[in-house]
Amino acid sequence: MQSSSRRRPTIIALGLLILCGLIGYWTYDASQSAPEFYRQALAVEREVQEAASDEMLHKATTLYNNVQRAGDWEAIFTMDQINGWMAVDMQENHPDLLPKYVFDPRVYVDKDGLKLGCRYESKRVSTIFSLDMDMYLAEENVIALRIRNAKAGALPLPLDKVLDGVAEGAQRLELKIAWQTIDNDPVAMITIAPPRSSEDLKVSVKLLELRDGQIYVAGTTNAASRARLDAAFAPSGFIRPK
Repeated sequence: MQSSSRRRPTIIALGLLILCGLIGYWTYDASQSAPEFYRQALAVEREVQEAASDEMLHKATTLYNNVQRAGDWEAIFTMDQINGWMAVDMQENHPDLLPKYVFDPRVYVDKDGLKLGCRYESKRVSTIFSLDMDMYLAEENVIALRIRNAKAGALPLPLDKVLDGVAEGAQRLELKIAWQTIDNDPVAMITIAPPRSSEDLKVSVKLLELRDGQIYVAGTTNAASRARLDAAFAPSGFIRPK
């Protein structure tokens, strides 16, 4: 009887160790889980990505030229074009746009919102980050990103880390950003266009819509001489101003 009672703590401790091991394995495994949209986007063949990247750059160039002329303008960027640009042109020509340790960003767009996924690799952490967001035009020239959910694999991610990443990204692109809260969801308010240039050019972004697989943007440019845009609309991949 005494021997049995002595073994009992050992058995319990062994069981706890096994349980902790299983939890640790499940946590690691869960952190490696990638959303379906992200797996599908990464599986696209290189030739398809290159063609989509070229389409994206062509549309960005067209938008850049149209916005420099007085009148109305509009553009539609597809999810595939955006992902192709991030896989090819951004990776080859603008790798400094990504924060350290962040690789292979991809997006998923439908009328209900925007999903963003990326691979995070550091000496201590290896995982797939994903965000669920709403994106809409809060007011003229101000895009709102309402962050609803953040995960590392299948595990919830503290939003304070996400907000730091968004702020860092905005700083890299030299964008003006302010924060609001809607029903406990953080909302990044990003100013995306200059109010008026030294050449008296006024660019107004008036409409932004998320559609199934597409982002639609439209606006108006007031007349100006020798119009020259801020780099937010630069055709070479949205590089920062020189």
